[in-house]
Amino acid sequence: MEEITKELRRSVDQIRTKVKKLKLHRSRSFIASQRKRYAQFTI
Repeated sequence: MEEITKELRRSVDQIRTKVKKLKLHRSRSFIASQRKRYAQFTI
């Protein structure tokens, strides 16, 4: 998100609003990959 806000010169809220308006979402494969990636950090 930080990279996107810098690149587009917009706030996080502005980006989130646009994402909602466009009805965008993360793919299931992306979500699964992130779970695997961050699973090592859970207590």
